[in-house]
Amino acid sequence: MYFPLHTQEIRLVDILPGAWKDEVQCILRHASVSNNPSYKALSYVWGAAKATRRSIIVNGNTHLVTVNLEHALRRIRQPDTMRTFWIDALSINQDDNEERSTQVGMMRNIYARASEVVIYLGDAPHHEFAGGPTKKQYPSALSVFHGDSRDEKVISEFQSHCLPEDTRKDSASKKKLNYAHEVCCLISLLAQTSDLENVPPFDVESRPRLDSFYQRNVFEALRYLMRSSWWNRIWVIQEIVVPQNIILHYDTTTAPWDMFVKAAQNCTKNSFTPRISSFPREYSDVLSFFSRIVLDIYHLRCQWGKAETTTLLSLLRQFSNRKASDDRDKVYALLGLVTETTASGSQIISPDYSLDTVTVFKNTVLSIIESTGSLSILTGDLGRKNRQDLPSWAVDWSATSDDVDRRRAEDTEMYNASAGKIVRTQRYHEPPYAGVSKYLEQLETELESAGRSVPSNSSYREKYTFLLSSAEWEKYCVIPGTQRSEWECLEAIQNYLAIEGRLVWLREVKDVLDCPGLYKGKVVMIGKPSFSNDDLDFLVRAWGSTVSFYTENMNNSHVPIKRLDESFVKALCADIAHPDSHIGGSKRRRATKTELEEIVSWIWQLGGVPGPVELWERLSHQHSLSVSTEIRKISPSMLASIQTATFKRRLFITNTGFLGIGPAGLQTGDNLYLLLGGTAPFILREASIRKVPLIANRPVLGSVERVCSEIIGDCYVHGLMDGEGLGLWKDAATKSFEHSKEQLHTSLSGFQQCRAIEEETIQGRKVISIIKTPEFESWLDTLRSTGEAGVEEAGLEKRNVVSMAGTGKPRRSVRQIDDEIREWLLRQELMTWFETIDIQDCFRMAKEIVKKLEEDLKLAKKKLDHSTVELQKMDLESEDSTHVFIV
Repeated sequence: MYFPLHTQEIRLVDILPGAWKDEVQCILRHASVSNNPSYKALSYVWGAAKATRRSIIVNGNTHLVTVNLEHALRRIRQPDTMRTFWIDALSINQDDNEERSTQVGMMRNIYARASEVVIYLGDAPHHEFAGGPTKKQYPSALSVFHGDSRDEKVISEFQSHCLPEDTRKDSASKKKLNYAHEVCCLISLLAQTSDLENVPPFDVESRPRLDSFYQRNVFEALRYLMRSSWWNRIWVIQEIVVPQNIILHYDTTTAPWDMFVKAAQNCTKNSFTPRISSFPREYSDVLSFFSRIVLDIYHLRCQWGKAETTTLLSLLRQFSNRKASDDRDKVYALLGLVTETTASGSQIISPDYSLDTVTVFKNTVLSIIESTGSLSILTGDLGRKNRQDLPSWAVDWSATSDDVDRRRAEDTEMYNASAGKIVRTQRYHEPPYAGVSKYLEQLETELESAGRSVPSNSSYREKYTFLLSSAEWEKYCVIPGTQRSEWECLEAIQNYLAIEGRLVWLREVKDVLDCPGLYKGKVVMIGKPSFSNDDLDFLVRAWGSTVSFYTENMNNSHVPIKRLDESFVKALCADIAHPDSHIGGSKRRRATKTELEEIVSWIWQLGGVPGPVELWERLSHQHSLSVSTEIRKISPSMLASIQTATFKRRLFITNTGFLGIGPAGLQTGDNLYLLLGGTAPFILREASIRKVPLIANRPVLGSVERVCSEIIGDCYVHGLMDGEGLGLWKDAATKSFEHSKEQLHTSLSGFQQCRAIEEETIQGRKVISIIKTPEFESWLDTLRSTGEAGVEEAGLEKRNVVSMAGTGKPRRSVRQIDDEIREWLLRQELMTWFETIDIQDCFRMAKEIVKKLEEDLKLAKKKLDHSTVELQKMDLESEDSTHVFIV
């Protein structure tokens, strides 16, 4: 059925005409995108992977498809005209991962080029007054809606059924309800009416009928429409955002997408009017849900149409709750809408179905870090995982996200805990200094565009000094000397950029991330977690008690809380305000002094906090300064900020005097870190011991065991949110560099000694293998009887060759072997013995020497291992490490 596609080819599905009861028949054919073929595209829900299948005929053969697709094909088929569609389940060979990856990468253009995208929302139930929902076996005639005056007749009939019976012109009752028809009447009415207060079913006259069977089921029909699996499917985002023309098919009705948009806009516009806001809750909720879902897509379509930058992270946060039959599609389905690129201008990530889900999720996190230069992807509830085979730093996009947590993660963009420092990734499969090379290439490109070029015939040192406008980087070379290789220069530049804070690298070592950062303290006390917004007064008092207990019971190793009053008040709202949209037009910003005073006044109204005297006195003083004769009420927006900041969070205090709020799952003993590239600080928990390279980028020098931590989540900590905590970064990074340099010299010396003995041992083994060959004994006899000249006269150098047994190298001439043996024998002071004694004795002595070399190698390796252990102890005893390992 499937034949290989050529480059830029797609398969189109010709749906042959037929009646509803006829078997569905299709023809697959190839088409080149470059020829601009005419086709429509279908957007629908596949259905469960193991669901019942229906058979259709494709190219004369029976082919099984999901029930939903079979229904969709019947709905879009014409009785007397062939229609051409692109349909993913048929147009892509789903058993060919390579083709699947390629075609998924083309889907954005496939839907954008389609003359029309048809959205199939599924079938609707049909209600009768006497009973519940029933399914009609065969459809009635298709109802076509337009969302304008052409729908006047059906809307007039719809409105008449919303009025009390005694006011209707036609007193006949409606015997049956077609959910699809009635809900499209409602949506068309909403689309055409900017003022809903004066039209049925929203006007005063219709209110007595709100609880009637008809009106209840009209709104139930809207609920049923929005329950369609299509609205929850992640692939539909791309399928509806990029096309120009969109038509929705719902059961026996069709309607344009613009009708839904206009209805959602008018519904939102009227939601705050007195009459509509007093609508029954079950009705207003479904109208609100309909509007929000439709307008989310509409706004993304507008953004796409304006060619605004769309990031993968923003799309994942907004739409990852949607469903996909393949978890990898939680990422792949959104790639077509991503307009951001990496620093080198390439795509952030490409679809590859040969990779498993865990690899895709990990690659997504690291690719987003690389493209954004930030750790923003790590904010939010990383503990929310369905999969247990993911490291703590990898986001599980298959898990259901919390809307409050998503908003809170977006709020962290208001902070600058890393003082703007940019982080890049170094993947374990990449060359050690690939990232530095890319950075220098970008500098060179920028200089060339400004009319400056690197002088010709420049050495590496001269070139890099020119590009960096400084020779300071040479101070960070770890190997002494003036003659430097390119590799040594790149290593020094990476050290220089990191210490200066211009660019730092996050290194991947399999599942371990080597992150640059600074330790800021250990959590020694935690408050109660908040899991409800209904008991904020209780929560504030409980957290005040926690602060009081710490203040009264801290020991000599604990530091008093820094700026206690500010820390406590700002922690309650995470120093974020969510003002109403008409205030400055901003959705979020840092809290103002006035807004913080509202919180102080609110605490006063709650009766204060049972905190330490210092906190109570300061809050009382602030309250007396900010409140004169009347009590200042907290605004709804600030109350919402407190709810957002505290929901599923808990207060914590560190032994270094920091107070903050973090994930509900944090525990005493957890560590507070500033990770470079992070907009907020992080809570980490020691988790396991893993082996990692002793010296980054030099894994051959051996591995050491290091304590690795898990990310529990981001946190708000007063005094660390605007880069204040990185003031000591340069000193700490310089100290870390000097420490690593010392480690390197010690390790390199032992490693080079081991390498020399190892190479000699390998060479000895080769010599033994050569001596054992019959050709060698024959050559040796000739050499002894005639000398080297006789060997050359006999032509043995060209004709007689022997293989280096087990080395996998090409066969060599006897002259090469002779030279190799002579060099080794000379080094081992065996040459005299070789020329005078029997070959068997030579062989025996060579074996003894190799055995001795192997013993020396074991001792050298043992010495190196001991040295590595000592270096590890030195590292663990160092006062302030600038790296943390995360699993």
